[in-house]
Amino acid sequence: MTIIIIAMLAGILMFAVRKGVQGARLAAERQLLNALSMGVQSFRNDHGFLPPLIDDRLDGAGNPVGNVLDGQNRPRVRDSDFLMSAGTSDPNDPRYSVYALQWYVMGMLDMPVAGRPLDGAAGPGITKPQPDGTFAGRGKVYDAKFDVGRIGSRNKINIGADEARISLTDRWGSNIRYYRWKPQYGADGQVAQYLVPRAVGDHRSNADVRSAEYAIVSLGPDLRTDERRPLPTAGNVTAAVDPAALDESVRDDLVETGR
Repeated sequence: MTIIIIAMLAGILMFAVRKGVQGARLAAERQLLNALSMGVQSFRNDHGFLPPLIDDRLDGAGNPVGNVLDGQNRPRVRDSDFLMSAGTSDPNDPRYSVYALQWYVMGMLDMPVAGRPLDGAAGPGITKPQPDGTFAGRGKVYDAKFDVGRIGSRNKINIGADEARISLTDRWGSNIRYYRWKPQYGADGQVAQYLVPRAVGDHRSNADVRSAEYAIVSLGPDLRTDERRPLPTAGNVTAAVDPAALDESVRDDLVETGR
């Protein structure tokens, strides 16, 4: 009986320790997302707009299919498509970038073009960014809005072969995503569809999500999220939305929203 009791207590202790470790990891990841969000806010305060979305789409196997740079080695920005503000937007296109924060908030776009960094500044800094995603290339150098040294040992910076594909992974190995979106408005000027990406949450029950303009998301321990079209607003179902309920895979998503 004594041995059984000791075994039961040991099992309870191991469960508590495991749960405590998991809680500490989740808290550390949330702190990272919060710091990145503060960097986005600082970028907006300095430059008057949010970091743009880069065309860095991935296929089902995680391989890049987007062209992050155009034929002139300039950032290929697809805000109009990804934000669904263009009439030709594909509602199935992603509303996120896995490279934008590293380029604009961390100042890591040091890929050389004509003998100088594409962002105009060597190291963790950038010259004046433009709404089209390009950089002034001269003049004042702005410090990075996020210190790469704050990245935890379980998070990783990955640099692609062309040095423009720089991603940041969460502690479970998935790319951290920077989401943006814009609502659609009806003829009466009211919001017809909020078009919030499902990974960010349910705008119908969360006022913070409804008022947000961007989000930074970790897919969490299950490495998955709901990739389908956004939830409809007020029961109004259009081709841009999907009335199906949120998938359970979003439950462990870690989300930091801002505006």
